[in-house]
Amino acid sequence: MSEFHTFLYYANRVVVPGFVIPQRVYRTDTVFQPSPPVQFFDRGHFGIRLTDALSSNSSGLADGSRPIVLTQSAMKIAIRIWWPGYDKWMKHMHVYGHTSDRLPITKAMLALHVARLVQEFRNDMINEQSADGSRDWWLSNIPFDKIVLVELRHVSPGSWQPVLCYAA
Repeated sequence: MSEFHTFLYYANRVVVPGFVIPQRVYRTDTVFQPSPPVQFFDRGHFGIRLTDALSSNSSGLADGSRPIVLTQSAMKIAIRIWWPGYDKWMKHMHVYGHTSDRLPITKAMLALHVARLVQEFRNDMINEQSADGSRDWWLSNIPFDKIVLVELRHVSPGSWQPVLCYAA
């Protein structure tokens, strides 16, 4: 497995909406069987803009109303971001509804929650000094409305990492 998220091992050729943000892949020593990635296709294109997910503008999201099961053993998962030049970042999010039936959240709700967490990460880190000498990936240089969520990858038991693109 690559040190960074990559699309080279896909059977089908995909066209990403811009540049894949080169996050390091979170690793664990725990042996586990990763679940398949959750891919987002919006209006026939790979990925959903975070601003669209935040505004609940997900009517074009393929399978947006389909429940997504990300864990069988917990009510929350960890979302991990390892943006180039910044410290690892992690927050938990609920993956089941808060009603008594505890149904899994939908794909559209998953996109919304992940978009909120990426926005929180950005707000937490935007004033931090990047360790990367290259300004290309500095958060202050990438407008939030240009970030696209293309998929969520299972990186450890209970942890998922969003694969993001900069759609310049």
